Amino acid sequence: MDGVGEWATSSIGSGRGNTIDMVSEMRFPHSVGLLYSAFTYFCGFKVNSGEYKLMVSRPTASRNTRT
Repeated sequence: MDGVGEWATSSIGSGRGNTIDMVSEMRFPHSVGLLYSAFTYFCGFKVNSGEYKLMVSRPTASRNTRT
């Protein structure tokens, strides 16, 4: 998976021996990576440089526990 590689943004392949056969691919502009970049921007971080901050924010967030 990638934001934008060449034109393929996600690929599925099948490997056997020393060959890989492409089964399916998703092409630009359909991309999970671009969706993640858009969400990163929506959260106030810079695209293509702030994604790691968004990835780290959830595991380190404090838990709101109600009893």
